[in-house]
Amino acid sequence: MFTLQVQLTKAVYGKVTAAVMIRRFLYVYAIIGIIAIALVADLVMIPPQSIELSSFLFPILFVLFFVGYPLLQSRCAFGWKTYPTAAQPATYVLSAEGLNVQGENYHAFQAWENFLAVKQFKPAVVLFFTQNHIFILPNESFVGPDARRDIVDFIQSHIPLTSQRQLKFPTFKRFAIIAGVWIAIILFVFIALTVLK
Repeated sequence: MFTLQVQLTKAVYGKVTAAVMIRRFLYVYAIIGIIAIALVADLVMIPPQSIELSSFLFPILFVLFFVGYPLLQSRCAFGWKTYPTAAQPATYVLSAEGLNVQGENYHAFQAWENFLAVKQFKPAVVLFFTQNHIFILPNESFVGPDARRDIVDFIQSHIPLTSQRQLKFPTFKRFAIIAGVWIAIILFVFIALTVLK
């Protein structure tokens, strides 16, 4: 059994929720990329009619490519305001039966079979009740150098294999690589259409 005193901060909440939500945001990149390719094709094939629209939209697409992740983080930090219990100190008790959370004015219990996974992010350990509902254990909650690893091992050993899901989350590095690949594709299409014209 482990007992943790949890005090979640806005910064940790923002970083963790951004890391969890980033998978959905990658679909936005795909849509932006397709629109950009269509604009490039339109600009190259019939420039007189397209130049005004393209010159307006390209800067917007460019900004979305490079500020998408910071915008996602700020959106998640804003979500802090809609989650009032997150700022309250709470006691988390991890037992063989499940996770028991006691806050100032709320109480929750979840059995281990209801959890999908436990994942380690840089600022915290995250327990997934569903893919969108999580419990966050910030690093400051762990006492001792091995506490984080011991608790993760404990949780993993108690989530039944039939309940576990392989949840993968792209890092910021991978996020940037995907943006770079889309830019390369757009440039290739632009050059190819220019040559073929």
